[in-house]
Amino acid sequence: MKKLFLGVVVLLGLPPYSNAQVNSSDTSTFTGHELDFWVGEWDLTWQNKEGDIIYGKNTVGRSMDGHVIHEQFEQLSGDNAGYRGQSWTVARRGPAGIRIQQTWTDNNGAYGLWEMTEANAERVALESEAENPRGKYFQRMEFYDFQPHAFQWRTGWSVDRQHWNWSWQIQYTRQRKANEKLSKKILAVTRDMEQAFAKKDYAAIARFYTKDATMIGPRTTITGRDSLQTYWAKFDGGKDWSLENLMTRPLSDDYALQVGISRMTYYKADQSIGEAASKFSLVWRKTADGWRILHDFFFPLAE
Repeated sequence: MKKLFLGVVVLLGLPPYSNAQVNSSDTSTFTGHELDFWVGEWDLTWQNKEGDIIYGKNTVGRSMDGHVIHEQFEQLSGDNAGYRGQSWTVARRGPAGIRIQQTWTDNNGAYGLWEMTEANAERVALESEAENPRGKYFQRMEFYDFQPHAFQWRTGWSVDRQHWNWSWQIQYTRQRKANEKLSKKILAVTRDMEQAFAKKDYAAIARFYTKDATMIGPRTTITGRDSLQTYWAKFDGGKDWSLENLMTRPLSDDYALQVGISRMTYYKADQSIGEAASKFSLVWRKTADGWRILHDFFFPLAE
């Protein structure tokens, strides 16, 4: 989740030479339970610099007999889809009170140390300190705007800890049981698609799209179910197809978003087995025939 602090440094024009925790001004009032609200499974949305909505998820749980809060973050869409990070937060009791400290790392090799500096009904904040040839600066993340099943998170930087330049804001929404019911309905349709592929009834896969559906991918732009039927009918030599669900969330009563990974195996000309894997983002529409795909966007996974 803290990947953007590297982007902040780029804005400053220089890389950080060090990263350390900020000494909390007052830890005597901390109880060690300030981040209990964060535990759970969350759907995330934010805007990139072009204004596009980006989707992610965050699973936050307790480990080490409840003494550690373990975060598992993943970006599901956008140019950085597949970006993942994890953090571990511990409440350490000492002579001056409880210090709440966090360690962060990600699949880009970033590493950060953070410490809680503020916790009240309006916000919970953690900060870290970094240094480059221009001098020392600070980074801050805040949890705020708390609602029964949602809150906001943001991160930014400052040279004086008084004026913050916010660079990334995320909307957290707790996953609900309604999402589970929706996921089951859509997963049932994807299982039917997989079975049609296994039976080599490729043209039948087009039935799971709406009449006005679109498909966009590398060198692929298709509009309409009839054109999609022609597209799928060209498949030959297929072996297996699996559609892994990473996230399903409602957009309204009649529309839903699904993000996942498609893995397709097929027989090559020499009868050896090849594999094609891609990340997909599907917009589903509820119709009289059940949930159907309105928009199919995909891009290959890096090998």
